[in-house]
Amino acid sequence: MDPSSFTGLIGHPVSHSWSPALWNRLYRSLSMQNLYFAVDLEPADLGKFLSISRTSFLGFNVTAPYKRSVMACLDSVDRDASRIGAVNLVVSHDGKLVGGNTDYSGFGHLLKSSGLKMESSRICIRGTGGAFRSVYAYITDNFSDSEISVISRSPDKLSRNDPLFRSGSAPEVLDLARARTLKFDILINCSPIGMLHEQGELPFPPEAIQKARAGIDLIYNPQKTPFLAQFDRQGKPHASGLSMFSGQAYESFRRLHGVDPGLKAVDEIIAGIAGGTVP
Repeated sequence: MDPSSFTGLIGHPVSHSWSPALWNRLYRSLSMQNLYFAVDLEPADLGKFLSISRTSFLGFNVTAPYKRSVMACLDSVDRDASRIGAVNLVVSHDGKLVGGNTDYSGFGHLLKSSGLKMESSRICIRGTGGAFRSVYAYITDNFSDSEISVISRSPDKLSRNDPLFRSGSAPEVLDLARARTLKFDILINCSPIGMLHEQGELPFPPEAIQKARAGIDLIYNPQKTPFLAQFDRQGKPHASGLSMFSGQAYESFRRLHGVDPGLKAVDEIIAGIAGGTVP
């Protein structure tokens, strides 16, 4: 097989990812001679992989913790990904690595699929990594009348000079104690808290969850994190990251191969993976 037929995902960890199952099922359904691999990279090996990928991969997705750090290692980054400040898709063009962002459109698919309304809302987001940046950009682009606050372990990541904050005003950064005292309409978890290897705590104080009207967790494996289980028990609207995963994968596939696999087809395959009916 031609090495340029290889595609994949890089991150650390990646064992939870459903991307290989999705992409390889798409390749089979479209009779495409490609293979998709998940590559668990230690930070020290990122540069080595990128060097090899120039001639060995057609392209690859990027997940935590490399959506930000990978940008400095690429030959170019497209305008949207540069503004957002995060890359989750790298395409190899004649040995040059070009970064793009499909998480932005993926979050749009999540909102459309879930029916959750963001207009005129007070929103609190947990986490300030690459996924946060796409979510923040989408909300501020499409719901300018909403207010956003952030809970972060690394508040230094939010600089007023960051191009993500077009007005020059970064969102208010809260600690957990302060978040307990405030009322938010929507809580969005963009952190790994609640993932299979990060179970045991909630991304938001129980008091904030009790007062919120809806919750979104970008984690899709498991589909119902302890955070979303709180909303389920209270009978409140909530959404996992499953449809965001679907939306970003669809757009990544379309950009990488110039082939439209059909968003409905991607959704159906992911539903099958979630239900255990797709090998």
